[in-house]
Formats: sequence, C-alpha cells, structure tokens
Amino acid sequence: INVLDTPGYSDFVGEVVGAMRVSEAAMILVDARSGVEVGTELVWKIVDEYKLPRMIVVSRMDRENANFAKAVESIGSILHANAAVMQLPIGEGDAFRGVVDLVKMKAYVWADNTGKKFSEEAIPGDLADAAAEYRDKLVEYAAETDEELINKYLEGEALTQEELETGLAAGFASGSLIPVMCVSGTRLVGVHTL
Repeated sequence: INVLDTPGYSDFVGEVVGAMRVSEAAMILVDARSGVEVGTELVWKIVDEYKLPRMIVVSRMDRENANFAKAVESIGSILHANAAVMQLPIGEGDAFRGVVDLVKMKAYVWADNTGKKFSEEAIPGDLADAAAEYRDKLVEYAAETDEELINKYLEGEALTQEELETGLAAGFASGSLIPVMCVSGTRLVGVHTL
C-alpha cells in the first residue's frame, strides 16, 4: 500500500489533482472538532471527478471539543455521503482511548501513546446500544450491494461475517457507501485498526 499525502488547503489543490491521477482510492480526513470544511468539499469534488472509491477518517479525536457524532452528521448533511460508520470512538477529547470495530464487534483499547500496546476487549456497556444500531445499518448497507444478500436480509436471515465483509467491500469499491473511521494521529489511537 502506497499512501500519497496531500495538503487539504485550497492553495495546494494541484497536489490533490496530481495524486488522484495515480490513486485507486481516496482517504479524506475530517477534523473531529470542526467537521466538514471548505477544503473537504473541494477535495470531495475532485475525488468525484476521478470517480474514486473513498473513505473518511475523523481525525484528531484527542482534541478538546472533539465530537464524532457532529462530524458524521456534517458528512451526511454537507457532502450528502452515504456514511457507513465502521468504528465508534471510546471517549472523546482527552478521554479518547480506543475504538469499537463495528464489523468485528470488538473494542480495541490503547494502553499508551505508542500505537503498539492495545488490547482487544468487549464493547463497553455505555456503547453497546449505539454499536448495535450502527452495526444494523452496516448489515443493511452490505445487503444492498448484492441481490442475493438483499433477499436474504429482507427475509429476516442474518448475514454471515463473510457476507457482511464482502458486501461492505463491494459497496466501497462501487462508491455506494463511504466507510467512516476515527483516529488520533498524535496519540496513535486507532491508527493500527485504520
């Protein structure tokens, strides 16, 4: 995997366009405190022009006044994106210490700021209801990518883990869903799972 990092400022739009020419997908960062900004919209339009699959990473979850829900809401309302939340943060701001992986339904908690020491745990009780709700939405998104899966879903049958992952990958590749994840780059929390 090769990552081409480009600035999000409108002054550097040429670098973004150059990177899109040689990229197979885009990862767009959204600030956890301010949500979608003008530069985000500009990059979104460029990615649209190149018809690339994309994902959104809500970054800086460790900053004061970080608000994951507000950032996700701005993704839907401003970008009109079919945001498929793949992770929920465990805490926000100074309390951000891990993520709930909604595909695997497991929590990953970091013990330090090296990004290396993390443990796999059960989903915290205060996030259980939200995790179940977002997981149901992921199952629906996955089912919508394939006629066989949607029939199974509509008949009330549960999708297997493999079917869920295959459906989500197909939705990402086709651009019908936009995976949303969360990280803190300075603390390296969530970077490993990203």
